[in-house]
Order: sequence, then structure tokens, then C-alpha cells
Amino acid sequence: MATTKRSFGTILLQIALGLMFIVGGIWTLQGGKSGDEIAAAIRSIFDGSIENALCIVMAVIEIILGVFLLLRLFVNLGTSLDSVLMLIVMIIWVVFMVLVDVLGNKGVLVVIKYGKNILNFLYTFASHLIILGAIIKVRG
Repeated sequence: MATTKRSFGTILLQIALGLMFIVGGIWTLQGGKSGDEIAAAIRSIFDGSIENALCIVMAVIEIILGVFLLLRLFVNLGTSLDSVLMLIVMIIWVVFMVLVDVLGNKGVLVVIKYGKNILNFLYTFASHLIILGAIIKVRG
């Protein structure tokens, strides 16, 4: 919240998360085969009009999350509303992680089934855990 005293590192994490979500959403809305990992995971699971609809929904959610995280630096939303919204951000990120790290075309199920490169999976999974940790820290 705007009136809460935060460390410089926490502020940097919040800015980085906000920008990451906004850019990921914009990339996904640009369509085609571009987009972030979430769009790639959706495209690997679904196809046709369902794929397009889910990608649009996820992109809009990402942009809203990013804007919320950046606005939260300047606007006091109240303790209870802020806590609920940050919990929603965390839950949505966990859903994104399941889509990408479990069900996606580079997820653990594909790694196990086809013997794909486990190091690529572990690296991606670790980066997603870092983002989850940053969300938890910013939620603070």
C-alpha cells in the first residue's frame, strides 16, 4: 500500500512483477505464435476458438494484475481489500504455474513422458518459484 513503509528491494520486486505481467499480457494479445509462457501452455493444451478465447482471457488477467501491482505503489486500497487482491494474484500465479510447469508443452508431464531435457524444465520451474516468492514478499 502507498502508506506502508517498504524496503527498496520490495518496491523493486513489485515494479518488476507489475511490468512482467503487463508485458506478458500485451505479448499474448498480439496473437500469432508470440506470447508469453502462459499463452504457449494454453496453445499446447487447447486449439481453435477455445485456445484464442483462453489466451485473451489470460492476457487481460495478466494486464489487470500488472496494473494492480503498479497502482498499489501509489494508491491505498485499504488493508482488507489489498490482502484479498494480493491473495488473488498469488492464486492466479499458482494456476499459471500449473498450466506451464505441469500441463504445458515444456511441463513436467512432457519431460517425463518424452524424456525431454529436465534441466530446461528445472530452470523454468525455478524462475516461476522465484516469481511466486516475489509475490509472497510483495504481499507481505
